[in-house]
Amino acid sequence: VKPSQLVANSIYLEAINFQKSAVDQFAFQQSILLARNGLWTPAFTWLKSMEKKRKQPFSAAAQAQIDVIQLHSEFTEMQADKSWASPNQQVTAYIIDGRWEQALQVLETLPNYGQEITNLLETDKGRIWNRASVALRLDPSRRAVLAWVALIFKVQRGEEMANDWLQAQPNID
Repeated sequence: VKPSQLVANSIYLEAINFQKSAVDQFAFQQSILLARNGLWTPAFTWLKSMEKKRKQPFSAAAQAQIDVIQLHSEFTEMQADKSWASPNQQVTAYIIDGRWEQALQVLETLPNYGQEITNLLETDKGRIWNRASVALRLDPSRRAVLAWVALIFKVQRGEEMANDWLQAQPNID
């Protein structure tokens, strides 16, 4: 919210840009990348860690980015913490919040819902894939993310493609 110059005591809304990081630091840039791809809670976790280590406050533009990320993070955390009617909904909420291990645990503990999860991955229009690929790029050894990427490959491109991709990963023994 900014004061307007046109009319006395009026305001206007200024867009908060997520295409460019407001801080020229690797961790902040990675947080913006995570946020741009819907991984709000991991992005906010990184930013909180950065904030604790900083000696000076962030600029107004950076603080605006942080505030939006925090708002979305709080919402996605609240959704992930809810009890959902179906495992499909729970898995989706966990993935949106960046809780890869918990999402995988739902799948492992409720194997009867495998087809429902398969349908979720088959119909994904990039929402899950974008999050998984960014999470994997930032931490290529995170086993739960590797598992989700492999599952997406298997469901969308076939078992042979998934196996080829898995064998090409240096982080998998």
